Amino acid sequence: MGNPTKKQIEIGNKFIKSTLNSTEIQKLNKNVKYIKDVIDDSLDSKDKSAFSVEKCKRKCDHINNVITSLNRNPNEVFSIKLINNVYKKMNRPLIKENTVYMSCLSNCYIGNEISKEKPQNKENDSNESGNSRLNKRISCPSIVKVRDYKHEDLVVPVYENTHDDVRTRVDGCSSKVLNELADYFEPACNGHDACYHCLDKSKCDDDFYDNMQYICEKYFPGFSNLIDYAQCKLYKNAAYQVVKVSGDVQWGYDQDHKWNSNCKCTTEINNKLISKNFLIA
Repeated sequence: MGNPTKKQIEIGNKFIKSTLNSTEIQKLNKNVKYIKDVIDDSLDSKDKSAFSVEKCKRKCDHINNVITSLNRNPNEVFSIKLINNVYKKMNRPLIKENTVYMSCLSNCYIGNEISKEKPQNKENDSNESGNSRLNKRISCPSIVKVRDYKHEDLVVPVYENTHDDVRTRVDGCSSKVLNELADYFEPACNGHDACYHCLDKSKCDDDFYDNMQYICEKYFPGFSNLIDYAQCKLYKNAAYQVVKVSGDVQWGYDQDHKWNSNCKCTTEINNKLISKNFLIA
């Protein structure tokens, strides 16, 4: 299921407001919050062990039990039927009671694939030429914001690119699978890249987790994004566990940390790039 467009989300929200009264909407929002809390409680743990498909499946079971219970309770507003009525208006694929569960299981296997990936090493050619120029400079280039990237509740600064500081080393998410399925994590991957050049790996990895968490919550708010929200949390867990259990060399920490530049850990870089969500123009 592809991510809903801004227009589709507007149509879905408008349909809910025209179908339910204020009390029902309030109750629906409470149901959605409860489901998201269950998803968070099940999936939001900074597990430092290697990714486990079986452990992931057990988490999916728990989430499915909660959704099934709500869906079959006539006293609750939340139902798969209501979701499908909204999705019809949004022109999105319809779902079944076990759709979230099956999606969750599928993403467990995708997470397993992410955990087995071998990242490509970064090129070091730009390091030498960049350093030779930087050593002659009095100051490092400013980090200039050209615009904000906005989607739903997510707002991320977009900065000018340059070959004269750590931005020349920032290249988004190293995981091909993650890029294909969850490209919305690029801002968090950029902050993670910048952090690896300056801070302790464990600190960078934990900040990466928090930034992905923030993106999931802001990128997929509300009732119509519930399935996408669950998927986002699963991708986040897989990405975090991969970098957390890997050695310093495998995902680039050793290479990034040893990169020699006068303009990789400045005060401005620390304030705007290191462990921050951002994009490069």
